[in-house]
Amino acid sequence: MQALAEPAIEFMGVTDKKRKKHVKSNLEPHQKHSLVKTGFK
Repeated sequence: MQALAEPAIEFMGVTDKKRKKHVKSNLEPHQKHSLVKTGFK
């Protein structure tokens, strides 16, 4: 069980990083625009 769990956790960590990177790159231009609008830097 543990032998299966550890690679799964590592795999989830990798996909989570990829997903976050993907989400960040998608939101970045829009976020910058709305942050400028609201006055945050």
